[in-house]
Amino acid sequence: MDGLVVTDYSGLTLLESFHKLFPDYNSIAKRAIDCEVDIELPTQAVYGKILADEVKNGNILEKDLDKIVERVLTKKFELGLFDNPYIPETPSFAMRSNESLNKSLELARESIVLLENKNNILPLRKEQKVAIIGPNGNSVRNQLGDYAFKAHVESLVETLRIMANNADNNNATGFTMQERVDLDADILDNFIREIEGVSVYEGVCSKIGKDNVFLSLGSEIFETTDELINEAVETAKKSDVILAILGDRAGLEEGTSSGESRDRSSLNLLPGQDKLLKELKKLGKPIILVLIVGRPVTMPWEKENMDGIICAWLPGEMGGQAIADVLYGDYNPGGKLPVTFPHNIGQIPIYYSHKPSGGAERMWGGYVDGQHEAIYNFGYGLSYTNFELYDFKVDKKELAPTDKINISCKIKNIGKVKGSEVVQLYFRNNVLGVTRPVKELKGFKRVTLEPNQSAEINFEVPIHILGFYDEDMKFVMKKANVDILLGVSSDNILFKETILVNKDEEIKEKVFTTKVNLL
Repeated sequence: MDGLVVTDYSGLTLLESFHKLFPDYNSIAKRAIDCEVDIELPTQAVYGKILADEVKNGNILEKDLDKIVERVLTKKFELGLFDNPYIPETPSFAMRSNESLNKSLELARESIVLLENKNNILPLRKEQKVAIIGPNGNSVRNQLGDYAFKAHVESLVETLRIMANNADNNNATGFTMQERVDLDADILDNFIREIEGVSVYEGVCSKIGKDNVFLSLGSEIFETTDELINEAVETAKKSDVILAILGDRAGLEEGTSSGESRDRSSLNLLPGQDKLLKELKKLGKPIILVLIVGRPVTMPWEKENMDGIICAWLPGEMGGQAIADVLYGDYNPGGKLPVTFPHNIGQIPIYYSHKPSGGAERMWGGYVDGQHEAIYNFGYGLSYTNFELYDFKVDKKELAPTDKINISCKIKNIGKVKGSEVVQLYFRNNVLGVTRPVKELKGFKRVTLEPNQSAEINFEVPIHILGFYDEDMKFVMKKANVDILLGVSSDNILFKETILVNKDEEIKEKVFTTKVNLL
């Protein structure tokens, strides 16, 4: 093994405190050494004094510990930690340099997915007056994921506060009473009072000026009040277009709606936000729904009633600027969904790569009380321009199990503005003996083109990327027809070709990637 085995966060201590598998840390230490666990994170609750005592008492053999120490020291030597054990006295980088902020903006822009754009309401015209309504309209904090630095510190301190008052320690937080810390009540507020970045409100103001932007909360993340809604409605009346900036606050603590340990029983907009949005709809003004979220949303009503929908995920500190750039056409969205959005939670699990029996009910093709199709499929995403794919080619119709196949097509921007498209290559292995997914994504390429510009894409695919374990648990390719499917989302396949893998063969070396060339 070339590497180290590291526990998940407090994985060892949880064996006693939460899972109740061991009576004490001493027995956990011995089992962990027997299993050759190299490092305990995040503390030394088991691999500290207790481990040393177990070695001294003869319960753990030094030769078994030596194997682990050798692996850890080897990696430290390879990393040069003994040659340069200290960081420079003067750091040579800045966490918020112009370079890092520009990269944050670039990534936020590229990840935004345009879901709806009815009557080409987007991009917005800069002479329009805009109302920004919702709990995420002027919050940089809510643009951060639960493991972003300051959001995570917030969660960490709250967790420690809970643990400080938890007498029985029966929890899955990973912290133990032995690790309890005395907390200054002002730590949280003092540390994260100022979160730098650009909110959606600030981003939009930079485009059209503060005098043309009206701001109102409308709802907290979970709930709202009549007072908040009435204020938001009155604010929205001043505008030509309403921007409803809704969704999540990510974190690990109470009061957050997305993140580790923040499971939900539904995927609808949370109650207060749902009520707010439906009241805003009564005004009859165009509404653009901007989702700042950490998970898919079930939104059949929103799809029907919103003029535009943007999914910005958790776009980070520069997310507000990125969203404003997309809203006003200074950046053309080209993001695609990395997950499937269901119509309702009863469809879960729902994903594009299901087995033949894992999608629609096979007798009648769906649910008796609703649609079985996704509301937005894996790989879906709109643009402000249009693309044409053509000249699809496959360089061979028959090949051996370890051969490579070249698949190509041309793409042209036939619209009026610069934009990007993600060309997606799927396969279906129609092999006998073991059921395989109806589609498997095995290659993709994001291509950015000016109006009337074209390019050629070539996918160089090792066909045993479709390898699988047979009934004897051997990793194989077998003689079979294989469908090649090329398109721009999992449900928008534009070209299909069928090839033959001409014999059975056990595969000794797995491959996981496809080489893609832009010509």
